[in-house]
Amino acid sequence: MAEQTILEFIRDATSTPDDSYDTVLLTHVNGVMFGLHQLGAVTLKTITPTTLWTDLAVSNVTILEVVKQIISLRVRYLFDSTASQQGTLYEAFSEYESRVLIELDLHPVVPPVTP
Repeated sequence: MAEQTILEFIRDATSTPDDSYDTVLLTHVNGVMFGLHQLGAVTLKTITPTTLWTDLAVSNVTILEVVKQIISLRVRYLFDSTASQQGTLYEAFSEYESRVLIELDLHPVVPPVTP
């Protein structure tokens, strides 16, 4: 089975059955990626429809799994959350972001140098 792209993962997370909202989803994903880059969790990379999770080059598997959760939760929050869900989603991704900062303090991730 082929690895799922980031966009496919986000479509599943937001229950978006087709590609009609891909541009909006990718805009949100790239905004979240910028924030994660500022936290030091990922190297800044523009996510396209074909980008795979392995393309993020995150060496710490634990961080990668949390990055997936943060992206998923934040995009759901921005894209399609009802008022009743917003507080819960906000608390969840805020908790993950705090834990990423703690993990990075304990085990810094040195991003690969690109020429």
